Amino acid sequence: MHFIPLYSRVFYETLLRQRPDSIMAKDWCLAYGVMEESVAKKEYKAQIKRKEAGKSSAGSKSPPPPAAKSGSKKTGSKKKKKRKLEDDVAYDAGMDAGGDEGIGVAAL
Repeated sequence: MHFIPLYSRVFYETLLRQRPDSIMAKDWCLAYGVMEESVAKKEYKAQIKRKEAGKSSAGSKSPPPPAAKSGSKKTGSKKKKKRKLEDDVAYDAGMDAGGDEGIGVAAL
């Protein structure tokens, strides 16, 4: 027998009570033996049907969206510049050598 964290069990049992149609809660409770035997048998049969239906519809997926044309601008996607370790080291070295001139220094 394996250990079931209490918070997981409480979450899934509460979810099953609040939303009896929750497939996620049913599957978890069935897998960990939390359901009553009569309910578990019924849910097991329903789970098998769902899995079989998922396998048969896997071959009839919709085609992927068309690829973007090259050279076109994408809106909303920003590419972040990767920082190099050398940039961080150079910045740190500048700080050690008094890189922040004028801060806290009285003008002569």
